[in-house]
Amino acid sequence: MHIKQRSFVILALLSVSSPSLALEILDYKPNCIAQKYAAVEVSKEFIMPFGFADPVLETSEFSQTLELLKQLPVPKQAEYLILEDVEKNITHINRVKKQTTKLNIKLVSQPVKLCEDDKSFSDARLRFASDGYRMVEQTFAYTLPTPTSEPEKEVVPIVSNQQAFGIELGMSQQQVNTILGTPNLSTPADSPTVWWSYGRNLWIAFKQGSVIEVTSKAPYFSVYTTNLIEYRAHFDDLVWTVNNRVTSDTELAAALQALPNAKRVNNNQIELSANTSNLTLSFDAFHPVSKEQDVYKLKHFSLAAANNGISAAKITTLSTQNINELLNIIESAGPLTYAEARAKFPENATIYQSNDRRIYITGHFTELHFKGQDLTAITFSSDLATHSTIDDVHSFLAKMGLAAQKDSLINSNQDAEDYFDTVEINTGIYQLTAKFDSSDDQAMLYQAQFKFME
Repeated sequence: MHIKQRSFVILALLSVSSPSLALEILDYKPNCIAQKYAAVEVSKEFIMPFGFADPVLETSEFSQTLELLKQLPVPKQAEYLILEDVEKNITHINRVKKQTTKLNIKLVSQPVKLCEDDKSFSDARLRFASDGYRMVEQTFAYTLPTPTSEPEKEVVPIVSNQQAFGIELGMSQQQVNTILGTPNLSTPADSPTVWWSYGRNLWIAFKQGSVIEVTSKAPYFSVYTTNLIEYRAHFDDLVWTVNNRVTSDTELAAALQALPNAKRVNNNQIELSANTSNLTLSFDAFHPVSKEQDVYKLKHFSLAAANNGISAAKITTLSTQNINELLNIIESAGPLTYAEARAKFPENATIYQSNDRRIYITGHFTELHFKGQDLTAITFSSDLATHSTIDDVHSFLAKMGLAAQKDSLINSNQDAEDYFDTVEINTGIYQLTAKFDSSDDQAMLYQAQFKFME
């Protein structure tokens, strides 16, 4: 079924008027809501430098989209907005004569009017904060033994030739766990190089159980996979310091002046060397004045043992048997536990999320979503690992008789619902959400998720 969206939008616009001032987006739940109005949404596509790989919420593009959302026409009586959904997708188009990276941002909010006699707010956070971050809240029933969560460790955001965030080269995994706590992501323990992540911006490599590198940049995971890691305040919102002299975001010229022993490696890297270690500082280019005038700011560090012999990432591809097993699971909604998945499929990494949710990366274009031991969804995307290709995804979907082009997928499925750059199909066994690189009829699919019906 091809839903025609435009008529609904026109009708909605007739019943609203633009407010004189942008409405505020709430962080906390109101104690009393008198009226909820129809949700409003904004979608914005940005053309980014090819290879753009850092779509964090603080980017100017996200801020611009957020401001557009606040300015959308809503009923005159509405007083606030509640942010209901945030979606961001990156598409890299690498053709012979054209290289383009597209950043698509979609925001959905609900206008509300508070009660006249109670305009107060509770202490409970809403699903999304006003800046777009998903808020995570846990509550426990006191009639049962209260679950305890691991308290965040106090970290020291100082980087030097000897240590980074309190972690020294040569430390064991147990020592790292004691200092920093449980990692958000871990790669297989039997890999030549084992990686742990703390939040999205602190990565630690082990070889034979000992630390050989501490870095702020993900080793071989794509931005898509990195963004699956939950935001972790104690690691992702810290300003770190080099030798107590230079802070992150310092410009290159100022860093060289403050660190006289630093050696410039190239246009955007400097190095501080010791007998057994190297501290490399990387600077990203910005253009605050014009595209012709580069300003380099400190964004990443890497403290590594000299000649550490870090192995190149080897993400195992799916065999024909693996693919057939996945097809059977999807088409029959067959049960698959987390333990069975680890035994059946080649592993890349497990990402731990709150409330016992885990995402298990298998092969190089497939992720399995679990709630506890139960499989809840399977996602196929070329954005999981840096060497994945969209052909892998299209080939798998072809085995299910699903077209990769948007109009073909809609025409071959009478239950398909068209939401511009997204198509949804509900089979009763699963709900397929297919995402496309544009809203054009000839748009090509870049991600497909099969969510199993409960």
